[in-house]
Amino acid sequence: MEEPKLLLKVSNIKKYFPLERGIFSKSSGWIKAVDGVSFDIQEGETVGLVGESGCGKTTLGRTILRLLEPTEGEILFQDRKLNRLNAEELRKFRPKMQIIFQDPYSSLNPRMTAGYIIGESLAVHGIAKKRKERGEMVENLLERVGLSPRHANWYPHEFSGGMRQRIGIARALALKPKFIVCDEPVSSLDVSIQAQIINLLKDLQEELKLSYLFISHDLRVVGHISNRIAVMYLGKLVEIADKEELFTNPVHPYTKILFDAIPKIGVMERKKKETKAQLPVSYNGCNFYPRCPKGVQKCTTEAPRLEKKGENHFVACHLA
Repeated sequence: MEEPKLLLKVSNIKKYFPLERGIFSKSSGWIKAVDGVSFDIQEGETVGLVGESGCGKTTLGRTILRLLEPTEGEILFQDRKLNRLNAEELRKFRPKMQIIFQDPYSSLNPRMTAGYIIGESLAVHGIAKKRKERGEMVENLLERVGLSPRHANWYPHEFSGGMRQRIGIARALALKPKFIVCDEPVSSLDVSIQAQIINLLKDLQEELKLSYLFISHDLRVVGHISNRIAVMYLGKLVEIADKEELFTNPVHPYTKILFDAIPKIGVMERKKKETKAQLPVSYNGCNFYPRCPKGVQKCTTEAPRLEKKGENHFVACHLA
């Protein structure tokens, strides 16, 4: 069996935003949205990225695609250093990397038909300059995501939430990418529709040999589609492992808390993990120390590194 090839390698990526002195802060500084993240994705693989809202998941995804410029670090995609490409080189590289946005309504222009939304990138990149050719490609894409060619003339407000997300998926597929960032693509949908969209993404991955970075705050959703799962807290990865390994043997205290937060059918009262009452804040040592139930003195002065603790299992914790 042929071993999968490396598609994407992210090394020590950082994305800082300036914090100006004002109403919300008494001093200037930096918001470390992504702070030294490293991981890789193989061809045909799905890596799930989970964590609480505000931990930097979306910022990381957009920085990898260079929708946001990285503050530091290196992004290697198909042996090309993305962070060193100029604007023209990056434009030619764009078709290989696409994104599916979280909100299937606000991400679609309400004044454009579904056909125009999907076909716009085909015209911009010169793939289908003639209207007839572009129309045929749009119809094929609509059918591929479970919609009808007649939907090409509909506007976003005429679709349901799940159908709008299918349009977003068709738009991402239009340029025949190799890698797609799925930025919480099912979080705003009903549970039954979530399952349909996840199954569609899995079918498309198998058919088109796609690789995904699947961002979500829900471990259950990520568990259905991912090969490996990375857990993020305040801009840093705290644990990454194969899906089966993470679900059976979570090591980091934060990962365990995420699992304890999953509702269980038939359980009226679930046992709550003991955590300290402090709000999450960036810390000189381990970022999670202010909330960790097992923190020690070393955690206050030294930030733990992501280290191997088992077969394909990496954890950033002094007590692991």
